[in-house]
Amino acid sequence: MRSHLSPWAIMALCCLVTASCGGPADDDGSLQPSQPAAPTVDIGFSSDAASDSNNGENNSLIDESHTTDNNDGDTVAIDAGHDEETSAPDPREKPDITEGISEPDDIDSVEPDPVLCPPSCGDEVPPVDPLQYLGTYDGDWFVEIVDVAADPDSQTVFMCTGTRGMLPVDVSDLAQPSVYWVKGAFGGSTGPEMTLPRCQHVVVLSDVLDTQGQPMRVVAVTHHGDELGATPFLRTLLIPDKPATAPSVFTVTDLDEVLEPGVVYEGLAVANNHLFVAAHDGGLRVYEIGPEGKLSHVTTTLGFENAWNVLINGSWAYIADAAGGLKVVDISDVKQPQITTTVELPGIAKDLTVTEQTLVVSLGTAGIAILDVTNPAAPVLRSFVETYGSATSLASAEGIVHIANWNDLLSVDVRDADKPLVVASETGATTKDIPRFLAVDVVGNTVFGGEWTGLQTFSFIPGAVAPEVRFMAPVLDFGALTTKADTQALVVYNDGYLPLTIKPTNLPAWATVKPQSLVIPPTSVDVFEVTVGPTPTKLDTQISFVTTDPDEQEASIWISANLPGVGVGDMFPTATFQDFATGEPLLAKDLWQGKVTLLAYFATF
Repeated sequence: MRSHLSPWAIMALCCLVTASCGGPADDDGSLQPSQPAAPTVDIGFSSDAASDSNNGENNSLIDESHTTDNNDGDTVAIDAGHDEETSAPDPREKPDITEGISEPDDIDSVEPDPVLCPPSCGDEVPPVDPLQYLGTYDGDWFVEIVDVAADPDSQTVFMCTGTRGMLPVDVSDLAQPSVYWVKGAFGGSTGPEMTLPRCQHVVVLSDVLDTQGQPMRVVAVTHHGDELGATPFLRTLLIPDKPATAPSVFTVTDLDEVLEPGVVYEGLAVANNHLFVAAHDGGLRVYEIGPEGKLSHVTTTLGFENAWNVLINGSWAYIADAAGGLKVVDISDVKQPQITTTVELPGIAKDLTVTEQTLVVSLGTAGIAILDVTNPAAPVLRSFVETYGSATSLASAEGIVHIANWNDLLSVDVRDADKPLVVASETGATTKDIPRFLAVDVVGNTVFGGEWTGLQTFSFIPGAVAPEVRFMAPVLDFGALTTKADTQALVVYNDGYLPLTIKPTNLPAWATVKPQSLVIPPTSVDVFEVTVGPTPTKLDTQISFVTTDPDEQEASIWISANLPGVGVGDMFPTATFQDFATGEPLLAKDLWQGKVTLLAYFATF
């Protein structure tokens, strides 16, 4: 995390929380194994990058809502135990990834450990990355994507954004997603200008009919209210048939709007012609969906600490109740839902997904919890997965859970709930600063990642194995280095099931890395020691590594130093804040004199 804040950001502080904000690249293909061809996605979408079909099939979507959580970032201290000096190679020469490495000589021939492998990964096949990037819709401006909902019937992904309202994206060509601008009752943007109302959650409603009994394309959205849009709401929206090409303009019709004093709307799910809405301390609210998307309040169930999201599994509703853990609600009588069970969990429960007989709950920086719901009325906690990010949003298909993890997208095989396996991690094609994934959805084997500025598409290949590089944090912030050097640990994970070789390349004069290279066994971790400085120069740049990860043959880490503003360990500056309740000025020295203070910028998601 970049720990320096500009003066205006300091003045915008209103709470003592932390947030994170980083980007990858591709190599010239000089390393082995070479980049495999992108796979075919056989779910009704098409891609110019796809050629052969795999065994994906159409899966009905489980309607979920997805939420956000700042990345506090767990700290891991590991003794690297390396002494070799590193010198920058001639940039005109292609780096030799095996130089100075005694084991293994041929990583392609290394048999993966059958205990660690997912099913069928021991087959004699070339390394193929399980989660492969296909394409991006990414405008030239910030949109703050906080939720995505895929509709395979219309080949459209609906995005809730913080600055452009609700935006539909045409994904009929997965390699080149294209936005539809929205105007009408919900939005008015045909360009990069700000568009309100903003929304946090979107779900596609099925089986909505007009007064003549004809089907309608309807989505429901919620807004929890904030400083940019003070009034919380629940709305249903009519989506017209999409134009022949994008970009074009959708004129969206507001079918119904629910405004209830004191109610804050958050995650939502649909089942049996009813809409279930998590409303924080306002409980679980149930609405009947009538003709033309009209909503009628049926009942409200209280007893929740902070209901963030809801998932329907037959006659049971699972509620992500933030610090209150998981709540199980009997909805067999939709007019009288009853809380039957509470499962205490670490972290902050904010999203849920179910695949086969496994329930997964996102817990922010605490990772994910995996529960057996063979008996849906009585979930049994089986295991946890630490994600080393902030697990904010979940989607699943065929035993694989995909996680928007702020720093990256993760794919976890949960078919054995007692022994979950992280099988893939990707940062995609982030073009603006560092990756920030806040939302995810999946249809069959096609994964849609809502990254801060754009919608990214991926293909998941069941059973594929390869080395899989992942850095624990996207940024190393060295603070002030004008008079001294500093050394930090760069923690590198191999999330894959073949050994990973990684080596720094084209290092600038102000940086050294020890050792010269690492060979990291499957599903293991190791450490580079990165030394920077002394230097008078402001550093806000990247250093690169060549790897044997098939689709990240060059991986980069951001380096920050000598940035303006306030950094970790600095004396707190003279500053004046304003009490939002009274309007009175508050002096920093009066608030925190003699105390250690944690700073963070204010985030609206």
